[in-house]
Amino acid sequence: MNKTIKFTEKEWSVLMDRLGLPCCISEALGDGCEDKKIVDRVHELQDYKPGSLLLIKDDLTWDILQDAVDGSVVLVNIEEAVACDEITRSQASSIYAAAASVERKLGASFMRD
Repeated sequence: MNKTIKFTEKEWSVLMDRLGLPCCISEALGDGCEDKKIVDRVHELQDYKPGSLLLIKDDLTWDILQDAVDGSVVLVNIEEAVACDEITRSQASSIYAAAASVERKLGASFMRD
């Protein structure tokens, strides 16, 4: 597999919510234990610079990006955060828009409230 995708800074920040937890991704994609190969690949992905092209060179990278979406809880408490004045409605809308764009690019869905 050789596919390239470009993410904006906001889109990447939504993905980093899960990519910042390589052990969780490893456990989800592995056999329930931490897998060094998966953790190492997540660390490589963490070095991506938004705005540049990301080369998805194999199924493992694709699977990690998929898990960064469908394993993420970044959208789960957005409405509560707005209600508690932790973020503004405008910030929430920006996060939702970035998440929707990531979903279109990767064909995966974030969990929602």
